[in-house]
Amino acid sequence: MYYYSSGNRIEGRYLVSDVKKGGMGIVYICHDELYDMPIALKTFQFESTQNWKFILGSFVREAKIWVSIGYDMNVVQAYYVINVEKDRRIIPYLALELVKGHPLYGTSLSGWIRNSALDIELVLLFAAEICSGMVHIQKKLSRTKSDFVHRDLKPQNILISREGSIKITDFGLAKVLQEHVLQIVSIPQSFLTSDGYFTAGFTKAGCGTPPYMSPEQCIGKHRLDQRSDIYSFGCILYEMCTRHFIFQASSPDEFIQKQISAHPIPPRFWNPNIPKPLVSIINQCLQKNPKDRPQSFEEVLNSIMQIIKNKKYRLLQFIMFGFSGFTNKPRVKSDWGMDEFNEALLLGKSYGIDYIIKQGLVSCKDEFDEIVKEYEISNEGRRKVREQKKSIEDAYELVATGDSLFLLAEAVETHERTKLIRSALSKYQFAHQLTPTDPRISFRLGMAYSDLANLVRKGNKSLSEDLIKIAIVEHESVLMQEMTPTLDVIGSIYYLLPFHALYYKAAALTIRGDLESAAKDFKALLFWLQRCDLSKFPDSSEQLKQNTTKVLQLVLRRMTKG
Repeated sequence: MYYYSSGNRIEGRYLVSDVKKGGMGIVYICHDELYDMPIALKTFQFESTQNWKFILGSFVREAKIWVSIGYDMNVVQAYYVINVEKDRRIIPYLALELVKGHPLYGTSLSGWIRNSALDIELVLLFAAEICSGMVHIQKKLSRTKSDFVHRDLKPQNILISREGSIKITDFGLAKVLQEHVLQIVSIPQSFLTSDGYFTAGFTKAGCGTPPYMSPEQCIGKHRLDQRSDIYSFGCILYEMCTRHFIFQASSPDEFIQKQISAHPIPPRFWNPNIPKPLVSIINQCLQKNPKDRPQSFEEVLNSIMQIIKNKKYRLLQFIMFGFSGFTNKPRVKSDWGMDEFNEALLLGKSYGIDYIIKQGLVSCKDEFDEIVKEYEISNEGRRKVREQKKSIEDAYELVATGDSLFLLAEAVETHERTKLIRSALSKYQFAHQLTPTDPRISFRLGMAYSDLANLVRKGNKSLSEDLIKIAIVEHESVLMQEMTPTLDVIGSIYYLLPFHALYYKAAALTIRGDLESAAKDFKALLFWLQRCDLSKFPDSSEQLKQNTTKVLQLVLRRMTKG
């Protein structure tokens, strides 16, 4: 297939400024020189004549359905289809509204989730707009008797404009892939991108993205209805509220099996601040049987709006419905309970200082400046708290990934094990940079450095010695911190900190050949275990005592022989 590059013109009219490829799709970011406006041209990558023939008619059909939806603020607008002839083939391009995203969070909802940019009010606002867009699509296509199912509803297909509007994209086109491309191509099941998010993929169950596929989609059912999209929406809503996928899985097939039969961890386990009515909506959408879910997006939207009407979300109502909620009168409704501080701040920014002085909200410009200053000070404090919270959350996402790699390393050959330990170590190091005083991360670093030292010892003894030194330093940093006995878990293995830190420090000294220091640390650990009250951790402490006693005896024997 012929690809255009930046600076090329498509059909002599569309000047290409950027090219984005993903999966089988390709999007050209262009400037339409005829109408002097930015535009996106979307098509698919074709690798063979057979591939092209299968997809051509279906792509055009589904693209025209998208065009027929028309304008809606919560849908990426499709303008028309153009046919471009290249290499004796007609290649269809769908002309789309170009959505420019947030400078920090990017264009899609996934960036907002990944960057912890969502609080509950924004979750409710975005959820309501997603449902509103789906309701519009359903109503529009019901007139043409089209049975619309998106099939690939996920955060990457929900765009957020620079102005903050939700816009759904890529609907209908997943059906083309499922009907035709799957029959003739084989796509590797590599489904995680570098930032930890899933790409659209091809599995044994069909086309879709495993973390957002409904159970009926996972078992390969071809006749889907909008309740399948409602399940996908439930997966998105769960992720918006918790910043976690509804399941953890190591492969697409494992994720699909869990979608079919497993139940997710309750969302309030990750985020206790989620309102119970919102949890109820998530649970309803994630029912395995389509009959037990809400039967339409309109029903879901009504449930979300019931939450938004709560007095707790007055500011959200203000954003959604205007200054007086459903009217254009530029004054906050008195029964909203909004204090004059926030009312002056909102109206002052929208209508200027003179207006709010006339309204009696402030007496002069200086008073308004004080309000703005106070707001900025409080906002800065909240920003620092959010940044600290985000650092901790990001650190433990990295730790979780590192733990998975660390565990996988136990079941593979030496060469692959070395690569996995290095990858785990990299995750722990990044986590350590975010939270440098956390003893649990230092403990993991020490273990990873020790394992790596063992693996490279035969081939590079000098490097192994250096790694052992670093491992000992990491374990010592845990021992230097004041901390109460704590259980930490990596996979299914429990560790008792800080005691296990001393155990592995002594083990590292043993590998290094410093048996005298190792024996001293093992003896100190046994003494420490006997003196401390570890009644809350009977199994872990007893197991550690037994292991320490055995290893100490081996070290003492080696010292006697040596």
